Amino acid sequence: MQPLKLQTHEKIQKGMQKGKQLAKKIYEELGIDENASRQDVFRYLRTDLRSMGYEIYVDDEFLNVNINQSAPAITVFKTKDRKAGGVIKINPKFKNTDIIEAVYHEYAHIKDYSLPIYSTDPSDMNSEALYDKSYQELIEFYADMIAYTLLMPPEQLIKDVKSYSYNIDQLLDSYFDIEKSSVLQWLTIIDMFPCHFAWILLPDKTNLYILHDDCYYDHELAPKTFITKALNTEGSATHEAVKQREKLPSGKINKVTNVDGSQYQCFAYYESDKSKKLLKQGKVHTVNYDRVLIIGWKDNFYKFMSGLK
Repeated sequence: MQPLKLQTHEKIQKGMQKGKQLAKKIYEELGIDENASRQDVFRYLRTDLRSMGYEIYVDDEFLNVNINQSAPAITVFKTKDRKAGGVIKINPKFKNTDIIEAVYHEYAHIKDYSLPIYSTDPSDMNSEALYDKSYQELIEFYADMIAYTLLMPPEQLIKDVKSYSYNIDQLLDSYFDIEKSSVLQWLTIIDMFPCHFAWILLPDKTNLYILHDDCYYDHELAPKTFITKALNTEGSATHEAVKQREKLPSGKINKVTNVDGSQYQCFAYYESDKSKKLLKQGKVHTVNYDRVLIIGWKDNFYKFMSGLK
C-alpha cells in the first residue's frame, strides 16, 4: 500500500468504506461464511476469477512500466471491457506473501466497477484518465484498501490483536502468511486508538535512511509525522533497531520508550538483505537494502488496550 503519510483522513475513511461495502457484496455473492479461513477465502477468489474468464499464469520475470519497477503481479485484460476476462501474471521472483496480496489487489480492480482499468486503446477515457499520476495513485490506494479488507477483515484482525493482549509478536506469528508491513500498516488504520507506524529503508551500512512511511494516526485527522523524534532518541526501540541491523541479519526490539516527553510502547522489527528491481531509462537496476518496521502506541493507551478481551 502507498505510504499513509501521503493520505488524508477523508481518503483513508472512504477507502475503508469502499473495502467494507465490496467485501460484504463479494461474501454474499460467493456464499463465503464470515468465519472462513484466509485459505478458504483465497480458494473462493480463485474460483471466482476462473468463472469470470481470468487465468493466473507464472511469468518468469516482468517489470510493471506503470510503476517503473518489478511487481509481484499484473493483470492483462483481453479488451477494455473487464467482463471479457484476461490473465493475471505472477512474478515467481517475489515471496508468496507478496504474490497473494497482489492477486487480491488485482481482484479488487476486476470486481469494483468504480475503479477504472488500464486500456490498450489510447482514445479510451480510462486510459487517458490514468495518465494523471494523482488519479492513478488514488485508484491504486482504493484497490489496496479493498484488497486488505478481503485479506485481513478488520473485525477479525481487531479480535485477534485483542486476544493476544496487543502482543504484536504473537499477532505477526498468527499472520505469518501475510507480508509483515501490510499487517502493521493495516492495524494502524483500523485500530481504535491513536497509533504510529514507520517503514524505514536503509540502503547501505551508513547512517543514511529513507522514510518510506512515517505516520501518527489518531483516526480523526490526517496522519502526522512522528518517527524522526524516535530515531533521534538514544535507547528508543527505533534507534536500537536501526543500530542492531549492523550486527544481526534480522530481529526485533520491543520496549517502552520516552520520546519527546511521552512514554510509548513500541515494537520494532529489522530485516537485512532485501532487494527490488527498478526500471530506469529502459534499463533494469537491482537495489539492495535493509528495512526497519515500527508500530507503537502511547503507553497509557497500550496498557488499557492490552487489558481488553
